[in-house]
Amino acid sequence: MNLKDIAKKEIDKISKVMENLETIEESELLSLAKAYWRDANHFYEKGMYLQAFEAAVIVWAYLDALLHFNKIKIPNELKHIFTVS
Repeated sequence: MNLKDIAKKEIDKISKVMENLETIEESELLSLAKAYWRDANHFYEKGMYLQAFEAAVIVWAYLDALLHFNKIKIPNELKHIFTVS
C-alpha cells in the first residue's frame, strides 16, 4: 500500500466518525478536530499525502480524548477504532 492509499484509508475512517458523531458539549478541542479534518482533506486533494495522513491522525487523537471526556458520542460500530470501550 502506498502513502496515497494509506492517507485515503485514514481520512475515510475519520470522515465516517466525523459524519456520525453526536456533540454532547461543544469544546475547543472539537473545533480543532474539525479544522484538522478539513486540513486532512485539503492536503489530500493537493497531493500532500503525508500531511493528509498526519492531520487525520491528529483528528483521531482529538476525537479519542473527546470520547474519554464524554464530550461526544459515536455509534457503537465505530468505537473499535478508539481506546474507549
